[in-house]
Amino acid sequence: MGRHACGSKKWIEKHRKENAARAFSQDPPPGAGPFQLSRLDDRVLALSAVPRPGAEPLQRQVRILTGAGPFVMHMAFATGGADLAWQGEAEMGDVLDDSGLAMRSAPPRGRVLVLWNTRSPVLGDVRLREALALATDREALVDELLNGRGRVSEGIFRPGLWYAGEREPESEDLGRAQTLLAQSGWLVDVNGMAKRPEGPLAFSLITTAGSPQRERLAELLRKHWARVGADVRVEVLPPEVWAGERLPQGRFDGVILGMDYPVSWDQSSLWHSGELPPAGLNYAGIADAQTDLLLDALAMEFDPDRVGDRARQLEKRVLARSPVLTLFADRQDMVVRSGLLPDELRDNVDADCTLRDLLLLPKEPEVRADSLEMLEPDVEVPAPRVKPRMRVPEE
Repeated sequence: MGRHACGSKKWIEKHRKENAARAFSQDPPPGAGPFQLSRLDDRVLALSAVPRPGAEPLQRQVRILTGAGPFVMHMAFATGGADLAWQGEAEMGDVLDDSGLAMRSAPPRGRVLVLWNTRSPVLGDVRLREALALATDREALVDELLNGRGRVSEGIFRPGLWYAGEREPESEDLGRAQTLLAQSGWLVDVNGMAKRPEGPLAFSLITTAGSPQRERLAELLRKHWARVGADVRVEVLPPEVWAGERLPQGRFDGVILGMDYPVSWDQSSLWHSGELPPAGLNYAGIADAQTDLLLDALAMEFDPDRVGDRARQLEKRVLARSPVLTLFADRQDMVVRSGLLPDELRDNVDADCTLRDLLLLPKEPEVRADSLEMLEPDVEVPAPRVKPRMRVPEE
């Protein structure tokens, strides 16, 4: 880490006054990876493969188009000046009529979620938090708030990362939700209100002021949870109040947040007991020794072959406590030249497509001795050519 940082500093000093695209293409910085930037301007970013003996085969060059309208984009793809552009189907117009292009989705960058205060007097029971998740129709939220341009997502890691596991999102299930509520002591009366002897099921949900879409989301959640007898009070607060005061002080039940997915697999700041507020960011209040051990082990893991297993163990442990309800993730659409798609993604229009999928060429199958075809006994096998031996004349 230190060696790369030192090398990067020297590279920046060396090329401080040069054009960035020319500097990257002619003298890539340390740690730039298998591709170098060969062109960078207001419209195009081009990546060219760096020759690496013995490494995975790579596309020779990929040109990414940015900030262009449909006409310019159509011309760029038609003339071979672009291979990839992040644009939605509505913005593409008739560009997609070109049979050589395909529309795919990239893994999401961020998500909208409800963070629960697991130390709340009302929401401290994990069964109640699970019931509220099952009472949430997240597909309906995507359709109503995003016009379908989003996705329901589970998990604490960004989908599509090599160490993130595949998790099938749970669907709405009011029957299971009501069963969990009953198991945790909340019984619904004749008026449809869930109650315990000490009182009704009532809690607050914080959302940010100045965002009509977030306020609408909060109101929809209130209606969803009312179906299982919850009385939810929506609090619309400015960020400096809920982020600067209420969350650090633990004075909340649930809060709607928009968060980018972290790229790092180290999520200690969110779930470790050493990061509890007011000093830390573990606002959910997770304080579990086994979770701490899994977080520490993953943060210190440098073997790529073991990161995936550790990440899945951590995710399973965290999600079992239901500290968060992920509502939906964003949708990153792209138009890509069909020839860049690997075979497994060419016909699967619903699969996420990453830059790694597009940049790595398929490996040639290795021919091993145990994969050679065995001949049947009745097949005539040509006799091997034997080099004649020289006879020694007899004396």
